Amino acid sequence: MSRQRTTRRGALAKVHIAKKSLGLSDEEYRNLLEAKFGAGSAKGLSLSQLQQLADHFQALGWEPAPPRRSGRKPKNMDTRRGPLLSKIEAYLAEAGRPWEYADAIAKRVCKVDKVSWCKAEQLQKVVAALAYNAKREGRRV
Repeated sequence: MSRQRTTRRGALAKVHIAKKSLGLSDEEYRNLLEAKFGAGSAKGLSLSQLQQLADHFQALGWEPAPPRRSGRKPKNMDTRRGPLLSKIEAYLAEAGRPWEYADAIAKRVCKVDKVSWCKAEQLQKVVAALAYNAKREGRRV
C-alpha cells in the first residue's frame, strides 16, 4: 500500500470524525460536499480537497484531537532490571518524552529494537545516555 493512499485514508477518516463530532446529518453533509466540491461523497475527493474540507470543519468549530502517544511502559520489569527501567521511566517523565525515545536510544546504543528487550548491562548504557542528555539540557541528573 502506498504512502499517499494511507495519507488519503487518514484524511478521509479525519473528515468523517469531524462530521460526527459536529453532529451533521447525512443530508447536511452531502449538501455541503455538493456545494463546496460538486461531489456527492467524500470518497471522490482528492487529498487536497479532503484537507480543505477538514479545514472548513475546523472553521465551523471542530477541534481535532491531539495525536496519541503510546507511552507504553515495558511489562517485563523483573527484579534485576526493574530499578533500571524505573530510572529510565523517571528520566523520560522528567523530559516529557515517550517510551519510544528510550527505544530509539536502545537501538542506537545497544543495537536492540526495544528497551524492554535489553539486558541489565545494556539498560545501564541507556540510563547513562539519558543522564547525559539531561545534563546537556540542564535538567536534574
